Parts: sequence; C-alpha cells; structure tokens
Amino acid sequence: THSDVMARNTDKVWGVVDGVGPEWGARLDSLNEAGLSPVMWLRADDSPEINKLGLGNQLDYNDLVVAASDDKVSHYVACLECDEYYTPQAVNVILQRLRLKTNKPIGVHLTKSMKGKEAYVEHADIIYLQTGFNLTEAKFREEIEYALTLGKPVVVSEYNWHGNTAEALRFGDIACEYKGV
Repeated sequence: THSDVMARNTDKVWGVVDGVGPEWGARLDSLNEAGLSPVMWLRADDSPEINKLGLGNQLDYNDLVVAASDDKVSHYVACLECDEYYTPQAVNVILQRLRLKTNKPIGVHLTKSMKGKEAYVEHADIIYLQTGFNLTEAKFREEIEYALTLGKPVVVSEYNWHGNTAEALRFGDIACEYKGV
C-alpha cells in the first residue's frame, strides 16, 4: 500500500540522493498511479556528509522536499535511525519546522528498541519501530507492546533481514495482530 522514498542519502551503497529536482514529481506520480502511497523519509543514516552540514542545512533541505512533494506523499519520516546522529531536542526541532510546512503525519525511526528513547517520539505522529533482528517471538511482542504504550500508531519497520522468508512473514503477521500497528 505504501512505498518508502529516501529524500537524502550520501551512502553510495544505497544510491546518492542529494538535491530536489523536477523529476521528483513524475516519480511520485508514478508510485501513486500504481496504487502505492509514497512515504518520504527525509534523510538516511550512514551519511556523514549530511551530518557535517549541520541541522540548519537539513531543515532547509526538508523545506525544499516538502514544497516539491507534499501533495504527492502520504506522510513523512523525519530521519532514518535518528538517534545515531541527532539528540531528542534536534528531532523535536525538525518536527516543529515540518509542522510549519505540512499538515501530513510525521514519523520518527530509531535504532532498535524504544526503551529509553521516548523523548525522540514525544512530538511525532507515528513511531517507526525497529525491534532488532533475530528476536524470539516473546521479545518481539515485548518491543511492540512497549512502543504501543507511548500512545501513537506504530509501523514495525525493521525486524527481519530477509523479508520474504516464512519467519519474516510470521513475524509480520504477529505485528499486524496488534491494534495500533
């Protein structure tokens, strides 16, 4: 139903995206026409070049992304694994600035587990939960159940390295059993 789109990345392994151009509209339109609602992730991890530019640069970049795509996306995710390079205060600044530019929901994605990271999602609309990998079913459920106590919808977005295996599908089904996921 949705397709993740990365708005900024300097990690060559995943493909460099650094600049908002006119081709964005056509790409987003093609996803929508295919029945996939784009979810715009505003920046990737593993991009030290972005870190060096500072938060102000990323805020300005986010403004450009929203201006170019707001009418074509479902919602936004502030950053991939935000806690690797931003403080909770910086993430909240990102969220506040985005709210000046869009009425769309805004998610936050962190490294594994939400425990001890609650301040990062305090002002977010959606939690993009990375549970960690190779968990027992009980631990997987515990991660989801804790995230749900924070009172926001949860997208279980990283939980298995191999998404097409029977185990990955089983865990995906378990996640979808929860109201709010």
